[in-house]
Amino acid sequence: MRFELFIADRYLRSKKRTGFVSLITWISVIGVALGTAVLLIVLSVMNGFEEEVRGRIVGTNAALVILRYDKETVSRADSLAQVIAGIPQVEGVAPFVYGKGLLRSGSRADGVIVKGVDLQRERSVTTVAENVHPPVTDLKITGDHPPGIILGRTVADRLRVSVGEEVILASPFNNRPSPLGILSKLRKFRVVGIFTSGLYEYDSSLAFIALSEAQAFFGLGNAVTGIEVKLQDMFAAQEMKETVLEALGGYPYRINTWIDLNENLFVWMKLEKFGMGLMLLLIVLVATFNIVGVLVMLVIENRRQIGVLKSMGTTDGAIMRIFMAAGGEIGAMGIALGGVLGLGSVWVLDRYPLDLPGDVYFLNTLPVLLRGTDFLVVVGLVFGLCWLATIYPSWKAARLDPIEAIREL
Repeated sequence: MRFELFIADRYLRSKKRTGFVSLITWISVIGVALGTAVLLIVLSVMNGFEEEVRGRIVGTNAALVILRYDKETVSRADSLAQVIAGIPQVEGVAPFVYGKGLLRSGSRADGVIVKGVDLQRERSVTTVAENVHPPVTDLKITGDHPPGIILGRTVADRLRVSVGEEVILASPFNNRPSPLGILSKLRKFRVVGIFTSGLYEYDSSLAFIALSEAQAFFGLGNAVTGIEVKLQDMFAAQEMKETVLEALGGYPYRINTWIDLNENLFVWMKLEKFGMGLMLLLIVLVATFNIVGVLVMLVIENRRQIGVLKSMGTTDGAIMRIFMAAGGEIGAMGIALGGVLGLGSVWVLDRYPLDLPGDVYFLNTLPVLLRGTDFLVVVGLVFGLCWLATIYPSWKAARLDPIEAIREL
């Protein structure tokens, strides 16, 4: 193969080549380089977004959520939590209460999902407490103040309330009769923190109160809505789901995983990533057509030399390998240049991230994450396209009649 590589290199670097062929060669190299670089940058940005979204979802929600089939509440939550905590790979367990309510501040009102939590135990399961400003250690009644409530950022904005102000929570499902008719259950709370997850779905709908307050407000007694579980490996949720369910004795308990709850979102993100990569490969495809043009021009320009080589005993296969090597060299130069540009751009974006409008995107900066597998796939696909582009002109070169080629010039 050294012979073929040597001849291919001489053809590409020959001083006798016309300027037009040299121009097409460099256009091909630059096209492959740009296609490779853009693919690496776009895939890195999409990986970064996917990782950020996944982290925020799992941070706000637990990896596993234990519920019941037969009714809306789970009794003996503490004893069940002890059983779950003893399972290997379980890092944290916390009971919670879910309920719907209506928050009112002055003349403004907003529907919310109320989540009752034990803030200390919740820290071992989710990152909710880490995303609250100012930091909150307890949601229970302190002194003469009403119990505390943490509002999602968008909820607080819609109600136009800030930390220290009071809001009234109403439950439309726990009505009580009175001489004046049916009245909703009301409870006054004081805003002690603002929760910002970065995901509109959560920031616009969640409000957190103490677990005991939620149990009393929704009339659950000592029961809870369910139990949250944090795992050492969140990607093992599907396997651990069966393990935890078996430890609980199966029915009437059921388990939802963070993957089940957000399956459509992640499927959409994967499809978008695949579609975007496929579209960007068109840039490389255009560059490969240039490679075809370069090799065709090389064949025409070196017809006599090809004829001489074949008359000296060079086989058709060797001639074909010469021009395939020439095309491969163009592709390799483009991939090398594109790889350097892509990796350099990703490094710069990671070190000096671009600012994003926080009111449009849920992130303030552009996230990037380059995976080694993506890099190898991009390099392999681009080189494969470049190699395929060499087959036809190389085959045409191998089919040249040496006598006719020498006679023409």
